[in-house]
Amino acid sequence: MWARILLGTLLLFLLPGPGTSDVPPETPQFAISPSILHSSQSISVSIEVNAINVPVTYTFEPSSTQSNDAYTAAGEFCASHDIFEPSCRDSVAFKLLEEGAPVLTSNFLLESDLSRLLSFAGYIHANSRPRMSASLLESCMTAMGLLPIQLAGPAPTVSAQTAYNLLAASYYECDLTADAGSIYEYLLKLNEEADSTSVNAELLMNYAVNMLAQGDYRKSRELFDAALEATRLLEHEPNLLLMADIFLERSNLAIEDPVEADGDALDYIQRAVFILTSLEKKLPKNVEGSIEAGEIRRRLAEAYLSMGKIQLSRRQNSHAIRSLRHTLKYSSNNVEAISTMSHAEDAPSYSESVPPITKPTSFMKAGDPIEFVTFASDPSKCELERLLTSARRFGVSFTVLGQGFPTAQWKNGLKLELLLEFLEGLPEEKLVVVVDGYDVVLSGGSEDFIDRYNTILTLNPSNNLKPVVFQADYTFYCPLTNSSLSASVARSYPASPTQYKYLSSGGIAASSSSLASLVRDTLSKYDTETWEKKSDQSLFIRYLVDSQGDADAIPIIVDHYQVMFGGNGGRFRQDFEVDGNGKLRHKKTGTSPVSLHTPGRRKYQEEMRTLKYEGWDADVIQC
Repeated sequence: MWARILLGTLLLFLLPGPGTSDVPPETPQFAISPSILHSSQSISVSIEVNAINVPVTYTFEPSSTQSNDAYTAAGEFCASHDIFEPSCRDSVAFKLLEEGAPVLTSNFLLESDLSRLLSFAGYIHANSRPRMSASLLESCMTAMGLLPIQLAGPAPTVSAQTAYNLLAASYYECDLTADAGSIYEYLLKLNEEADSTSVNAELLMNYAVNMLAQGDYRKSRELFDAALEATRLLEHEPNLLLMADIFLERSNLAIEDPVEADGDALDYIQRAVFILTSLEKKLPKNVEGSIEAGEIRRRLAEAYLSMGKIQLSRRQNSHAIRSLRHTLKYSSNNVEAISTMSHAEDAPSYSESVPPITKPTSFMKAGDPIEFVTFASDPSKCELERLLTSARRFGVSFTVLGQGFPTAQWKNGLKLELLLEFLEGLPEEKLVVVVDGYDVVLSGGSEDFIDRYNTILTLNPSNNLKPVVFQADYTFYCPLTNSSLSASVARSYPASPTQYKYLSSGGIAASSSSLASLVRDTLSKYDTETWEKKSDQSLFIRYLVDSQGDADAIPIIVDHYQVMFGGNGGRFRQDFEVDGNGKLRHKKTGTSPVSLHTPGRRKYQEEMRTLKYEGWDADVIQC
């Protein structure tokens, strides 16, 4: 989560003007090249103007003139409809940018252009495209002379400092916490010189959150303490919201830091809830839908969610359910609250060991060929080499799909199209194992995967002997174009025998024909209006939910006991250990998975190194 207080700092630049509407497309994209036109292309998007969809078609010619960029095209479109609010231009330019149109830095060459740059980059960031906003800010701030940072130069303007804040927030979301930390250190130095206590409190908190992401608990604790002290020096009531934010973020440190206890985390959350409920009670009745009311209630939803998760970890299920109901009162479509509530309600029925197998069935034989597949748009990344190195340890080689694909246009949903094309060229009955490229390590070879595949199919008998096996995670992740659709899918998700309930596409095993059929059916069944290629996992989850009771659907098996695919999504440093033979062992289920998937921030991949240090028989290189 990017530093929350930055939203307040940017509010001046991001609020829509009168009569405008929010256009929140949710397709992810990686870094752009803002000053380069790629090729001649005609791009069409549909924009809503006064509740009417208006198609926009713009042809970009390969030249260096400003008229060929998305930002100018968006301005022309909005002006042609007599809409002059910045939010119109930002939203149209963003949609064109997502379709591959370039944005030229010549739009933002002067420091006087900062308000426009902040508005546009802030819109991009608010729509969950931090790499895109970071690239745009880097290019434009370099052209303005704001980068690289000049420590001995004159103090930057307030707008420039806001730009640095937004760049740091974008770096943080991109997991570039060292770069973000350098900016926060610079801004703190500036504010200490200016003796600006209020900004110091915000910066200290943001810097503390950043250091927590790096795993530097001591530094993070020092910064949180300093932020709280700086906040206590203030006497104005609006800073109570800042104090609540600090308590909420500080609770995350208490959860992660081994020297603290979850009781400390609950204490911080309860302090935040006390402040927020006090502020909520003071709200005038006529501000029900105001920004202030929304911000208070959003934080209350977050606080009760954190409280419910801690109570669930303590097996205080009834308390957890009560807290999660509070979350849903403030945020009815909170997907994490819905999925955590499901865990709390189902926990009494969860099993913690694999059922005994009396008659193992051999669906695949030792020595049968396996195709191992992964994805990487950037083959030079250390994380990909880590996977390939771990595989070579067990005589496994991978086919890497997506190499050479323009990073600027990569979307995880493209994995489905690339995979289908590849599968259609394989023999029908060949076993295919598909894993993510940047956060997976193998701890076994082909025969180990065949053994686990046979075990899973024996545990899950099916009339159709060609099911598709997916990894299971504790955490539900199904991003769709609106939260109500994701919430609906979460509420309809089928029951599980273990707490590792939710399908993850970080590991897949199936015959090539079955997997090809599933990918083909999935792509044809769901359109981009509800998906926008943000996550291949989202479509597989929808297929699983929608195909319940459908005898003609491709059968899906979720590896709820983590027999083949281990994953620490949502269960960081809780589930895995190394047995006496150097094999990975799941503490809860007793299984020995032959791959480990560590999704999320880079710090979660540290579990690989920790297990290696404890004697894990896997080849794990440091990235």
